[in-house]
Amino acid sequence: MSGDAAGTATGAAGSPAACSPAAGSHAANSPADARSLDAVEAAAWAMLEEGARSRHAAFHRMSLGSFGSGGFPEVRTVILRDADRAARAVRFNTDRRSPKVAAFKADPRCSLLLYDHEAKVQVRLKGRVQLHYGDPLAARLWSEMRAFSKSCYGQPVAPSAALGPEGGVGAENTEESGAGAALSAPPLDDRQSFANFLPVMVHIASIDWLFLCAGGHRRALLCYGDSPSRTWLAP
Repeated sequence: MSGDAAGTATGAAGSPAACSPAAGSHAANSPADARSLDAVEAAAWAMLEEGARSRHAAFHRMSLGSFGSGGFPEVRTVILRDADRAARAVRFNTDRRSPKVAAFKADPRCSLLLYDHEAKVQVRLKGRVQLHYGDPLAARLWSEMRAFSKSCYGQPVAPSAALGPEGGVGAENTEESGAGAALSAPPLDDRQSFANFLPVMVHIASIDWLFLCAGGHRRALLCYGDSPSRTWLAP
């Protein structure tokens, strides 16, 4: 295949070849119709915005990659809570006691991976995190949060804390089981829970967009920042 990007099928006008939309793909900003870089950007942000709105959307869950302790990369799943196209940022929430917070303070760079199986679209984001601890944004989000969601931050045991061999599901609450005693401790109050709540904004430096299509895969790279650029890539 040849065209304006090696390995990318192109149509008569030199843009990537068309591919029929997958069932369940988005009517507006469909990846199948993204045959210009402007359309790619619109399609990517539309899927991110939908992921933030709907827990049923494929982009509601993201794989977050960051630098961990001991030099090993760390990957975990987080929930997409907000996508701000104008600010070029996405947000997830975490517990301030989580080890990834200390890692972010040491190195704020991160990557996010999202995939929509039905639309056959992968989006990879690179950016830097901004931690919103106890600020007006955190206070507003906390005031809008349901009690059930707040309870996630009211656990007396910090995320990743070692519970010992008997500390898993079904551990008995005995004096001999420190883990059982810790897990059975009363939840923290609202003030203490809020102190653990940490919105994390990722300011996006680049979007790597990939659309899988039998008629020819399409891939594009959109870079923001001081020297913005955009180009088609070989898939």
